Amino acid sequence: MEASRRTSECRGSRLVVAAIDLGTTFSGYAFSFRSDFESNPLKISTNDWSAEGVHSSEMKAPSILLLNPDQSFNCFGYRAQHTYSDLLDDDPDKAAKYYFVKNFKMQLHNREISLGMMILDVTGKELPAIKVFTESIRFLKDHFLEMFTDKKLGFTINDVFFVITVPAIWSDAAKQFMRVASEKAGIKSSQMMLAYEPEAAALFCSLLPEDQGIAKYFQERRRLMIVDLGGGTADITVVKVIKREEKLTYIEHVYRVTGGAWGGNQVNKNFEKFLESVFGNDVMDEFKRDYLSQYLEMMRDFEVQKKTLSTSGTKTGVGIRFGGDLRHIFKSKRGKDIKDELQDKLKGMVRITGDKLRFDLAIFKRFFQDCVKEIVNHINESFLKRGCAWPSAMILVGGFSDAPVIREAIVDAFPVIKDVVSPVATSLAVLKGSVIFGHEPAIVTGRVCRETLGLTLRRPYVPEGQTEKKTFKIDGQLRADKSFQKMFSINEIIKLGQTRTVAIQDIHTNKELRKHPKIIEVYASQDEDPEYITDAGCSLRGKITVNPPSGKWPENAEGFIDMETGGTEIIVRYRDKHSGQITEEAIDFM
Repeated sequence: MEASRRTSECRGSRLVVAAIDLGTTFSGYAFSFRSDFESNPLKISTNDWSAEGVHSSEMKAPSILLLNPDQSFNCFGYRAQHTYSDLLDDDPDKAAKYYFVKNFKMQLHNREISLGMMILDVTGKELPAIKVFTESIRFLKDHFLEMFTDKKLGFTINDVFFVITVPAIWSDAAKQFMRVASEKAGIKSSQMMLAYEPEAAALFCSLLPEDQGIAKYFQERRRLMIVDLGGGTADITVVKVIKREEKLTYIEHVYRVTGGAWGGNQVNKNFEKFLESVFGNDVMDEFKRDYLSQYLEMMRDFEVQKKTLSTSGTKTGVGIRFGGDLRHIFKSKRGKDIKDELQDKLKGMVRITGDKLRFDLAIFKRFFQDCVKEIVNHINESFLKRGCAWPSAMILVGGFSDAPVIREAIVDAFPVIKDVVSPVATSLAVLKGSVIFGHEPAIVTGRVCRETLGLTLRRPYVPEGQTEKKTFKIDGQLRADKSFQKMFSINEIIKLGQTRTVAIQDIHTNKELRKHPKIIEVYASQDEDPEYITDAGCSLRGKITVNPPSGKWPENAEGFIDMETGGTEIIVRYRDKHSGQITEEAIDFM
């Protein structure tokens, strides 16, 4: 089976495991050698991006990509930020021809995914999404490999097993998109796997030393709620500790991972909407178009304040630097000063002090309200699900969980949860946990099915419970059309490597049709027992193509379809009963 094959590959033959975390706001990579992992699983190395022109040590770089006018790669991260800022200052007309892309990961959330989909850069220019993701992953992969080349350690990409992180709430199509982008970036499919961000964070926390205060919660049979708050999404799950060994902790999901687009980027959007409501869309559009460097600097300053603001201290306001040209544009279009507009609309709760917009604390906190409300409500709903009530602790991870406003709101909302804790480096928990997962995928022993999964089969017609409106005949035999053959049920706990099998039989009297491939369709539903793929809520999730053995199907073709969904990706195989041929291909979800 593919899951066990990948497990044995990375356990036995992979000298190095490297995780790539392409985040909404920040990205990075981490790695460890197999020998180090066996002696100390937490001996994981990350890159220090201070060489990219940062004044302090940073383990992640901004998720910003700069492409040349011909859409070829220019740079990524801090270097992209600085290079584009210099271009804007030196020659704005020239800069306008480049592609400056940020916050692109959220383009894969909650929308129809295809390899031909397009996204926009900060100036509104369109470009292929697959290009953006491929170049970003390629940069992180190459940056990692250059370290081995520079140190002449003798390693090549063939010695590395890669782990690509994804939000657990992403669709199968979005996960496939990330896999394809990684392949285009030069990572072989057989040398990579996907890791769910919240469970990777849980694995990291479970192995922390006792004196860091979190590992004590990972005792056998205890349940823990993991709240992963990133730049784009909030992923919430409850896991149970199955067993603890000297160096590893095995976990299993209690309920399916849920969440939504309530990450830190939503706070930024609320700030931008505020600016548009006060100054007007026309003013902000001109400011972003003609003085983009000032706008980007203002948003960077907002990002800093967002992460550090606390509501429990003596601070009464927050200052955000804004470009002086915003003031000039407003006056030229409105005929009055921004100061007067702020006084008229906000009665001094937002005012100008020097080169800053000064917000009263109550106003600034409003930018967080949407996220806080959604996250708190969703945690509340999670407590009502089977097996999720009264966890031993709630563990907050992800960069957005560092924001004191968010942490304080969660603690205040759930006084009955006495222990709401975080690791010291919350933003690195997912990255380092993914390295651990890459070495030992079996450390997550089971996951909960997010939806009912099945196949569409043309079964012999059974009068009881079936309608003749959905029947047809093959060689005189009446068959039920578009029936839903359930393989796994929603909310069912699926063990790693667990497989369900269904036998199928097809009669091929048409010699020409015997040469055609068999298309196996995978359907999903939120209902526990759908009957037909045409039932309300059923939808096509993907397809797998099976070519006929020896060039054509026998007249009476018999075989078995295996479905495995306990890992981070669904696996479907077709086994021909007579030839023994096994077809295992990636399901096409797009």
